[in-house]
Amino acid sequence: MKRLTIIFLTLICVGFQTTNNQTDLSKVVLTETHFGNLDLTQLNNENIISDVKSTFSDYYLTKKTGKQDGPDFDFYLVSNDQGENIFFISMDCYDLTKVQTVWTKNQEIKDQYGVQVHEKMNDLLKKRPNLRFHSDLHYNIYASEKGSKIEYGLSGDFKALNDSAFTAEDYSVEKWQVKNMYVELIQWRK
Repeated sequence: MKRLTIIFLTLICVGFQTTNNQTDLSKVVLTETHFGNLDLTQLNNENIISDVKSTFSDYYLTKKTGKQDGPDFDFYLVSNDQGENIFFISMDCYDLTKVQTVWTKNQEIKDQYGVQVHEKMNDLLKKRPNLRFHSDLHYNIYASEKGSKIEYGLSGDFKALNDSAFTAEDYSVEKWQVKNMYVELIQWRK
């Protein structure tokens, strides 16, 4: 009987050790200044590792080097114990001491406006009716509001001008061109 009790207690302890105790991501909110409890306005190359590890202690933090057309840059990947990417922090490629962006494709995380990844354009515009749309040099489409640090990367059915390749000189995009798109990522830009 004593042996059975010890085996039973051992099984309970093992069960507790394998339980997923990671932060509930549905409670993490990206604001104009914070990502959860992480103060984005104070984040830099000197405190990034300690601050991220203390705020998201139950996740893995990996530093990597990003390649692009311009200079290489450092970025940090935060992932869970299943290897799923939760969010990324990229450093400015010209000043590696400064954080450039924090972005996520995780569907559980919201921003302060209630927007989540995979949200349709109609729902996005109800929550943020003053969004402006633009593209970058690689034809990625973004939505942002003047004065806001929160920006949305969009994906889906983009309506090109005259059904040709998108070639607007100022990279502006009209609302009618994105009506069938959705939020692919949410990011904070310094």
